[in-house]
Amino acid sequence: MNKNRKSAVRWGLILIAIAIPLILSQLFPDYFTLFKLFNLSWGQVFWVLLLAWIAWTSFKNRALFFGIFASGLIVKTISEASHFFKWTGYMYLALFLIALGCQLLAGGSQLEVKMNVKTGKKDDDGTSLSYSESIGENGEKVSIESVFSKCVRYVHSQALRKLSVSTVMSPVTIYLDQTQLKDGRGKLDLDAVFSKVDIYIPREWEVQADSSPVFSRFTALNPSGLTADSPLLKIDADLVFSQVTIHRV
Repeated sequence: MNKNRKSAVRWGLILIAIAIPLILSQLFPDYFTLFKLFNLSWGQVFWVLLLAWIAWTSFKNRALFFGIFASGLIVKTISEASHFFKWTGYMYLALFLIALGCQLLAGGSQLEVKMNVKTGKKDDDGTSLSYSESIGENGEKVSIESVFSKCVRYVHSQALRKLSVSTVMSPVTIYLDQTQLKDGRGKLDLDAVFSKVDIYIPREWEVQADSSPVFSRFTALNPSGLTADSPLLKIDADLVFSQVTIHRV
């Protein structure tokens, strides 16, 4: 079982496991009091689950600010429903300062890993772009991450071997039309959650895609006329509520 299939199976089991106690709490309200323990309504349960998803994906992508902030909102929702303590405006301010402080404290170690970092420029329409990138030796490995921001990236590596893209709730556009694959072979690992990803590749490239879309769409069509020695880009895509399109230029 490949990586993407394992991920899809894992998330499928998790979602089913979450649904089972929800059903049991309605079928047997007198015996199954999991959510009554916190006095959570169905809307609050949905909100907590959504925040938990955001927190998990944020921590996975090292976006500590969003992860800690979402976790704090989970505590706030449960505390209000259970009357553990009163959540005031100062609590929001404290949560913001804690999340920002932790992100700044973690920033030093991240900069040591990402030696070549470019952040922010203006698009033609004036939109501010924000992204993070890490480039390996000789441009063979390129890593792009985007969390809650618009990302546009031009890759000009002449010996690209592996491209890793991780995005959460972001519109991402990647241009590979000026890229050369090392020995005519390259690998793209793509993880997208609630995102729209557009990737532009040269017309002569062949694409072999292995995707595990969960409520997502992946589009990559090979044109006719490709030969056995055409450059090959293998794609492993793990998608959740996302749309990915491979364009040829």
